[in-house]
Amino acid sequence: MAALFEVDYNDSVWDAWLTTVNLMDIVERSQQARQSYNFEESRHQIEKICQVAEEHLIDKNERECCCGLSSAEHLLLKRKILKFYMLQVSSLKHFL
Repeated sequence: MAALFEVDYNDSVWDAWLTTVNLMDIVERSQQARQSYNFEESRHQIEKICQVAEEHLIDKNERECCCGLSSAEHLLLKRKILKFYMLQVSSLKHFL
């Protein structure tokens, strides 16, 4: 089952978010995981990262962000966001 949930740098932020949240929903239903994983804090962090992606229009190729970051800096930001989701998924997989 763990092989079904993968995030890599070729994914869109939306796909990475969806994979992470779906896996979190599955793991959260486990009694063992509830005692050793802070789902509320993780959901809050995931929401904050998703808001950053939305604010910077990550994966919205038809529009440009007006924050002042260069295209290269936006690509770095996307990689960091995807890395965050990869780490979340990796952490959650320990409960499967």
